[in-house]
Amino acid sequence: MKSKAFVFVFLLAGLIVLANFVQAPKPWRGIVIGLPAEVNGTPGESVTINGTVLNVGWYWLHEFNISVKGLPDNYEVTVEPKMFENLRILRDWNPVQGLYLVPEKFWIYVKVPQDAVGVHLVNVTGKEWTSWRKFENSTSFLFTVSTPPKVALSDIVVPDQVTEFKPFDIKFDANNGGASDQIISLRMVVPADWTVDPKEKNLTLKANSSEPVTFTITPTNTSGEISVFMEYPYRAVVLNMTKTGPFITPAAAPAPGIELPTALVAALNFVKANTVVSLIAALLLLVILWNLWQIAKHYKFKKTRGKPEEMLEPNTTVNPV
Repeated sequence: MKSKAFVFVFLLAGLIVLANFVQAPKPWRGIVIGLPAEVNGTPGESVTINGTVLNVGWYWLHEFNISVKGLPDNYEVTVEPKMFENLRILRDWNPVQGLYLVPEKFWIYVKVPQDAVGVHLVNVTGKEWTSWRKFENSTSFLFTVSTPPKVALSDIVVPDQVTEFKPFDIKFDANNGGASDQIISLRMVVPADWTVDPKEKNLTLKANSSEPVTFTITPTNTSGEISVFMEYPYRAVVLNMTKTGPFITPAAAPAPGIELPTALVAALNFVKANTVVSLIAALLLLVILWNLWQIAKHYKFKKTRGKPEEMLEPNTTVNPV
């Protein structure tokens, strides 16, 4: 009876082991290299890439070497550690995963040249050197070199004088000197009681291009500075730039003046614009003034002259009183 039970347990264990082999056969030698799918770098930057190598076989691997290919020769590439004397089969346990394999860690350091551009397919190979098979496995990732955005704001153009409560325009250029399109967000920073229209502008600047931007500002009698605030994303980080204009003091609104009739204003403007007409008008004015002076002189002379004396006729006797 005991022998039958022993045979049954033995067969059951064999079936379990066989089922494990059928469902997920474990290789005699096997490795899995873990790396990010894409890595970004900029010219002149030193990039650190975290990698893992997991031994999924039955045996430890010895003199296990990691090599990197695919980057141009002027890139400085270092692997640490470059070789594992023993690539072990490490295990750990936790209540969630149960028993699981633990990978070994390595790091790839890449020094990007100052003039680097483009996208490169990088191949990373792990190989053991002690067995007759010289077992190896590889994986790859994209290494993208992107230049930082070259966005800038031109000098702020502000009117020489602004009047309180009277809207005015502020103009400037948003420039993109980079090789790719750039999304930017613009807004004005003004004294708290001023108003700005629109409150914010979002633009997509084409590569190697610029675009004029206009904001309309209504000031109060408060003085202050005007600044342009720009935000733009780069490598999952939002960067910003601020350009500050001059200090502005709004002038009081002028009192309403006396308006000349439209016809008179047009006549004066016509005389001002024509030199010949101006000369003729001046001569006519002189003639009119001369005649007025002559008339006034004659009138004054006639008014001040006395009655003329009467002469006596000859042989006329004058009776004495």
